[in-house]
Amino acid sequence: MATTRSLVVVGMNNAAVSDFTVGATDYVVTQTGSMSASRVLTLPAAVKLPPGGTVTVIDSSWSVTATNTIVVTAAGSDTIGNAATTDTIATAGAIRRYTSDGASKWYAEGGAMTFSVIVAGAVSDAAFAVAPPNGTVGYDSTNHKIYVKDGTWKATAALT
Repeated sequence: MATTRSLVVVGMNNAAVSDFTVGATDYVVTQTGSMSASRVLTLPAAVKLPPGGTVTVIDSSWSVTATNTIVVTAAGSDTIGNAATTDTIATAGAIRRYTSDGASKWYAEGGAMTFSVIVAGAVSDAAFAVAPPNGTVGYDSTNHKIYVKDGTWKATAALT
């Protein structure tokens, strides 16, 4: 049976949601609102996702800085890469994907934000010459939304 995964929009600058723990069914976490301090985002245990399962972290606010960072932390004794337990996102507009080995490790990839496609209006498979794979990220320049493909295209709320 397939697990349903969810798009999570987090305003991590908000005092009520200053830090965030990613659930095993969350596949994208996007920072909205202006960052005023560093925040900690804790990944789920790598064993909770199948090998190759991903969590993508996006700074949609473009307000992450060298001072106001997102510190991504591995759960428990998990590691990010070979030995690190944290990975710091310190670049405005960063998008970073964390891939689980299904056991105890996460592998990080990405940096400055890049979109596979920028369109005026909703992002769909029609914007591509060949249907893109799950995890593809697109941007709607008219409505200011980020779209991520996970079987179907899912959008964030409008970014303002």
